[in-house]
Amino acid sequence: MTKQTTTKRFPAVLNKLGGMMDFVLDEAKKSEFDDKMAGRIQLASEEALVNIINYAYPEEEKNGEVEMKCISDGGYLEISLKDFGKEFNPFFGSKKMDPDASLEEREVGGLGIHLIFKVMDEVSYRRESEANIFTMIKKEADFSPSIIDIEDNEKAEETIS
Repeated sequence: MTKQTTTKRFPAVLNKLGGMMDFVLDEAKKSEFDDKMAGRIQLASEEALVNIINYAYPEEEKNGEVEMKCISDGGYLEISLKDFGKEFNPFFGSKKMDPDASLEEREVGGLGIHLIFKVMDEVSYRRESEANIFTMIKKEADFSPSIIDIEDNEKAEETIS
């Protein structure tokens, strides 16, 4: 499969979340992820998008947009979410979630970011000009290059020299 880039813009409102999730699911399947992993990628994306909708665009700015860019390749998916709302770094001040704590002991917040980090292989945020850019990358383990046995590599070097 060759690398493909697809970009779509959506109104940054919760009632458009279904279309955003369909877009992510289509891209995950295009990247050859199985249904289970595609669903996990979709859930991580939903968490990130809900944060953008709720925090980057407060009530007085509810006419914003989210630009979703997906770069897909067999076993690789990069999802970049770009908005022009209020600066919002989801990592700054986010609470570390204790997965072993009981429901009564847990503080509100932090579960969505925790979930994103559990599902995705790489997660980053940056502010560029007037835009928030949140990027998530998932790499399928089955598509990693095979590891050459060290002994075979040493034998190959002996043969070459």
